[in-house]
Amino acid sequence: MKNLLLIIVLCGLQAGCSWVKDRWPWREEQVPVTAPAVEAPPEPESPSSPPLAAAPLPGTQGDTASRPPRSPLAAGDPNAVLATQALGSGAAPVSPPDGSGAGVPTAPVGVPAPAPAPAEPDPNAQIVAAQGLMINDRFVSVEDMVRAVAPLLAAIPADVSEAEFRVRAAEILQQEVQRQVDLGLVLPEAKTHLTDQHIAFIDAQVIERQRMLIAGFDGSRKATEDHYRAQGTTFADVLRQYRDYMTVQIYLRTVFEPAVSVNRRMLWNYYQEHLQDKYSTPRTVQMQIIEAPLSEHLKGSRPTEDQRSEARAKARAKIDEARAALKAGKDFGDVAKQYSAGPFAAEGGLWPALPAGSFREAAVEQAAFALEPGEHSEIIETESGFFLVRAAKVTPGETTRFEDAQADIEKELREQQYRRLRTQFYERLFQRARLQQPRQLVEQGVERAVQKYRGT
Repeated sequence: MKNLLLIIVLCGLQAGCSWVKDRWPWREEQVPVTAPAVEAPPEPESPSSPPLAAAPLPGTQGDTASRPPRSPLAAGDPNAVLATQALGSGAAPVSPPDGSGAGVPTAPVGVPAPAPAPAEPDPNAQIVAAQGLMINDRFVSVEDMVRAVAPLLAAIPADVSEAEFRVRAAEILQQEVQRQVDLGLVLPEAKTHLTDQHIAFIDAQVIERQRMLIAGFDGSRKATEDHYRAQGTTFADVLRQYRDYMTVQIYLRTVFEPAVSVNRRMLWNYYQEHLQDKYSTPRTVQMQIIEAPLSEHLKGSRPTEDQRSEARAKARAKIDEARAALKAGKDFGDVAKQYSAGPFAAEGGLWPALPAGSFREAAVEQAAFALEPGEHSEIIETESGFFLVRAAKVTPGETTRFEDAQADIEKELREQQYRRLRTQFYERLFQRARLQQPRQLVEQGVERAVQKYRGT
């Protein structure tokens, strides 16, 4: 009897567990099966860094760093239009110029780790181009494409031929196709990793972008909306594209910057490599020159020795007169205007400041660098003639100390590593994605652009 009761209880438990299992969330049709995402705070692009353009932002101009050949989201695309250049003014900075990240929201206490590496696209996912572009489950129509690049299309000069317009429009739209593909591959993943603080931060940036754009039209929202409507887009689209840009940018920073590492040896090697071109300024001298060239007294392209001797004697006599005037107390600039035959005689013989090795007559330059500021030389004789030189201004060379350069070098090296990781990420995305060349899509976009902007 006891065994019979035990069997009945066990059967009931099994049936109950099966019923509960069937009611788990992932059994519900409307509940997606997703693993919980670990979220981490962003370290957005600094204003000095080449930005990451998710899509051309209407009303802006084109913006270089290396990028994967098919990845316009990475910086360097000549048609990548950034929000930071709208209406000729900069965007609200994502982080302060010192790169400290002040003002960037941080993750809630208790976040155990940075965001996981970006999910690679499903190798079976297919991207096709027909009446629009399908990027996994995201569809972008031809009209969406044309509207996104409306300011660029509207900026094509009206006086170019229709054939030229078609060529330029095709280039713009092809770049836009690539940007949309990049955006479609990254944006969905980025959105899954946004915390409430991320969203609040992006909201604030979009509000500031909106304020700045409206300020460009004397504070009139209506004028702003009319402007973008006239270009073939909407103000709402401008702000939406900027939001997408910020979302992708913050996500990529969050994912890859934790993997960046810089040590002192790397800093020192970079400093030594760029000591001359970045961290040293050469000593310069601004020369005032009284010049008596032989060429002033020669005629013809092939003078004889006698002619050259005669010309040299005349040039010497002229420089002697200039020297005598200086000894009599006359101003060097006035004497140069009177006696010099050099290219800057009308300016009192005053040349721009030059570093060593810049002047054609080495003897004159060497004499100038040997003078104290305000002093002038004795007569200098060369193959081409005679000179008197004065050191009008001497600027000593300077070298930035390694200790003072470290902070800037670290920023540069971190940015280089970040760009490299980002580039490799995009290369992997495109290697795994199945892309179909959207030739038809671009052609359809060109036809639509011709209708809208050429009136045909």
